[in-house]
Amino acid sequence: MRLSIVLRWFLIFLLPHLAVAEESTLKFSIDPKGSGFSIGGWDRQERDTGTIFYTCQVEQCEKGSIVSVHLQNYVGLSREDIKKHGEMANEFTMKRFKGAIERIELDEPKITAEPLLRFGEVHRTIILKTTSSIGIKLYWTTGFTEAKGKTFTLSSEADSRGVADKNFEVFMLVTSLVLTKEK
Repeated sequence: MRLSIVLRWFLIFLLPHLAVAEESTLKFSIDPKGSGFSIGGWDRQERDTGTIFYTCQVEQCEKGSIVSVHLQNYVGLSREDIKKHGEMANEFTMKRFKGAIERIELDEPKITAEPLLRFGEVHRTIILKTTSSIGIKLYWTTGFTEAKGKTFTLSSEADSRGVADKNFEVFMLVTSLVLTKEK
């Protein structure tokens, strides 16, 4: 019963906003244990940390785009928590790219609370240093999906804001279905 309510909510509110091409169909499978899933068109690799990296293999999601997903052991993130985590991620990213990043712009976080689910997201623009006059940008959309005492954190990375947002929304939909599926 709960799953049908969640599906109806997604069909009415979230699905119309997904910029998935008309000819494409979202195909995914959920691990029976409830913590993992696979999505058609995405290569899946799990790291020792438990973070799962999905790399797009088709043009609909911009081949080479990456979405990472991690099942966390905390719930109840506030707007301030999201901003703090975002700032820590920015510092880590700056160190990881060792001087290749000019700056990182972090937008204000947004949280949406529904009866069965909570969502949060924040947009990040990474401007890389380059020798050309054009400049290179990398877009990240990060956030979380929370339900039933579990939280998935998500990070979508692409060469354009639209693709990063679209891929984030697809994975938010799937992680929400994983969290709310009946056992």
